[in-house]
Order: sequence, then C-alpha cells, then structure tokens
Amino acid sequence: MTEFANRCYGFPCSIHVDPIEKKPFFHFLPGSKTFSLATVGCNLHCKNCQNWEISQANPEDSEAVFCPPEKLVELTKSYNCPSLSYTYTEPVIFYEYTYDTSRLAKAAGIRNALVTAAYINQEPWKRLLQYVDAVRIDLKAISDDFYRDVCSATLQPYWIPLF
Repeated sequence: MTEFANRCYGFPCSIHVDPIEKKPFFHFLPGSKTFSLATVGCNLHCKNCQNWEISQANPEDSEAVFCPPEKLVELTKSYNCPSLSYTYTEPVIFYEYTYDTSRLAKAAGIRNALVTAAYINQEPWKRLLQYVDAVRIDLKAISDDFYRDVCSATLQPYWIPLF
C-alpha cells in the first residue's frame, strides 16, 4: 500500500445517502438510495473538476473520521441502502479501501457501484470487478490533447480492454 493510500484507508472525507440516479445510474436499482463515500485524492487533475476541494486535497488537509470497511457495511444496512457507491473522488485512489469494503459488502448482500475515470491497470481492475455490480466510467473526452491539457494525463489507459 502506498503512503498516500495508507493515510486514506478507512478515512472517508465524504459520506452521504444519495439517490442512485445522482451517480448517475438509471437502470441499476432505480428509485433506490445508495450509501456514498469518498476519500481525498484523484489520479487525474482536471481543471474542471466539480469536487476539486476533496479530489485535489492531501489526507492531512482533510477532515475525515475513521470508518473501517466493516463500519461502512453496517452503516449502509442501517440506512436501508441496497448499494454502496464509491464516488465523488476517484475510488481507484483508495483502491485497497474500495476493494476490502466491496468484498465485505458483497458478502453481506449489498451491491457495489463505482463512479470512476477507470484510470487503472488491468490486473487490479479485474480483481476489483469481481465484487462490483455497476460501473459508471467517466470518460472525459476522446482526445489525448484534452487529457493532457485539462486532466494532466493521457488517454492511453482507456485503450486497454476495461472488461
């Protein structure tokens, strides 16, 4: 686990109960609520990010409470949410936390939803998808120039098979 991930694991900076349509998923558990969470961080640095205050923050600069995977599953159940969404920032940044929570949630009958740029290597992506029920991939553009200029990244990882 990287030092950044180690400081994020178990420390969400944002937790909310949202309509699933806010993610936006319209054909996955329509009309239901989803327990949503994020930690700080993103592997893109988009100039137009709507959640830049948390996506570009460092763990030490964020308000967060300790909430291990078991507690997230418990909270999801207590709010009668059939799903848990990893959203607001980039769930692959807090991969280990997302993975461990997804595994426990799936075992408890809770569905897992990712809202992600999917900027991740194939092997960890495939490992995570074993426990994920829905994925919203936010492709920013179909232009490498856009990714370089706006996101400080490249489009290249998207050309690998995602599923």
